[in-house]
Amino acid sequence: MSGLSNNSKSTQLPALTFVMTIEYNGFEYAGFQRQTATHIDTSSCNHQRSNKKARKSKRTSSTIQHEIEMALQQYTNLSIATLRVRGAGRTDKGVHATGQVTAFDIPLELLNIDDNNCIICAEDTNSKEEGDINKEILSKHCMKHIQDAYHILNKHISSTKTTTDNDKKTNDKKNTATFIDLWQIRRALSTRLPTDIVIQSIRLYTDIYNPFEPRNRIQCKTYMYNLRFRCLAYLNDDDESSSNEKQSSCTSPDTTNRAQLHPICNSGPHLLRRITDQNTVWLCQWPLNPSLIRQACNMFVGKHNFVNFVHKDERKKTNSTSNAEEDTSSDHVIDLFEFSVDIQSEEEEDTSLPPVMNATFTLKAKGFHRSMVRLLVGFVVDVARGKQRLEDIPILLLDEKEEDVIVKPPTAETLASLKVHAAPACGLCLTKVEYEHDNFL
Repeated sequence: MSGLSNNSKSTQLPALTFVMTIEYNGFEYAGFQRQTATHIDTSSCNHQRSNKKARKSKRTSSTIQHEIEMALQQYTNLSIATLRVRGAGRTDKGVHATGQVTAFDIPLELLNIDDNNCIICAEDTNSKEEGDINKEILSKHCMKHIQDAYHILNKHISSTKTTTDNDKKTNDKKNTATFIDLWQIRRALSTRLPTDIVIQSIRLYTDIYNPFEPRNRIQCKTYMYNLRFRCLAYLNDDDESSSNEKQSSCTSPDTTNRAQLHPICNSGPHLLRRITDQNTVWLCQWPLNPSLIRQACNMFVGKHNFVNFVHKDERKKTNSTSNAEEDTSSDHVIDLFEFSVDIQSEEEEDTSLPPVMNATFTLKAKGFHRSMVRLLVGFVVDVARGKQRLEDIPILLLDEKEEDVIVKPPTAETLASLKVHAAPACGLCLTKVEYEHDNFL
């Protein structure tokens, strides 16, 4: 037997799994996952949005998954159920991505593989038998590309098997597949997608015995959040230490204390806009203390219970399904590998003004719960503007405990005073998804 060929149909690969790495600007989309109420209209595949009414309609209904499925339907002539498009992360409405991983399947039975491990020509595969009106067929213009992909995978598996038989130790060192971008398929799909969705690469999944699911076996997921703010500054005061002491007083409703701030600190986000933003950065309307941002980020790193930093519906679901005798404290325990921030100042012509800062947050973990990244960034911002304290972070993370003592969650009164606000979705971006085993050709 060579490669995928086998006299027994049970050992044949049931489908070719194509893995795509995509990027998109999610501002006009209702998230990645297709909604059940999304209207599927194949006539919208031309993606012509010539007026504001069309763009408004798209903003309220379309999703990234829906757009990909429409492009695949037009290209392959297969149904959504057959293609089975899925993604590594269900990004929320308005969230962007530069490293989202998606996958779709092409069943081998549609390729009509003969006993010699060859594919019957496209003209034969596109002829339906009488009475077989429900049989799906691949479109003629994609058959050649799928055929090439099949032979590439077949050749790779054959060479891997030979290497395994000759020298297993050498095979262990060469187990990583050579990167092969199926650019013909990538180009065909790119011409059918809107301009705010870009396919970076298309590869084949080589492990024929374990079907690939993008949400499983993730080793690390990386999110980044972009924030722009005006640095907190006081009139005739250049000492940062004294500025920190005055920060709490500047949040007081007393107008005399507010007058100590530099007037531009209360100018709002309008002076922070840039023509290249494209709704990918949060323009913070409050002045922030950069040193507090760094300190707050460091306190979240590690294994903690982030139950107070997930979406409220997810907290309610956990509380409603838990019994008094059950321990649900581990439902939201996550090991946050990294929560760092890179802060850079912008150059301005007027150097007498408090500088404008660009902050890029990087968060890494094996997985994140719903709205968790945005809630973490939002709380850090509240600390940096004086609305919350660094001392409140261990309380919300349930880290204050003694040996052999189970600490109960904070009371409703405590949580009311430590309310966590989510940062806007526009600044969030899924940048990378890493897997335990890289079996992509």
